[in-house]
Amino acid sequence: ADMASDAPYGDYYLKEYEGMWERDLARLRLMGANVVRVWTWFFAQPHTLFLDALVEDEKQPIRVLLPFMLSPDLYEDLADPATRRQIMVDFESFLFKYADHPAVLAILIGNELDVAYSKQLDSLFSLINS
Repeated sequence: ADMASDAPYGDYYLKEYEGMWERDLARLRLMGANVVRVWTWFFAQPHTLFLDALVEDEKQPIRVLLPFMLSPDLYEDLADPATRRQIMVDFESFLFKYADHPAVLAILIGNELDVAYSKQLDSLFSLINS
């Protein structure tokens, strides 16, 4: 299976993958890691169990750089006012849900947006700056 193209589309921070990330968190702690950057994170999915696991070891908490998924697959036309409003609503919901969790070190906006939105850079940057 293609980890990015098949369900869960790269979002492996859900309960059904707990065995995998528990294994990996133990290894990361053994390496002395204290921050991870996750790739795909669909904010409507339940991730509290994963976030709690990151900081359950008070002596070796791991913080996360958490991405707000901004991609043409989710939001096609960044110049469209309805799309821009929806992004802001979704981003606010994302922040409300995760920003205060002790595991969250920082919120990231998308990934390689200059590639994904190469023909919409003015709309992209005006959205991010709004």
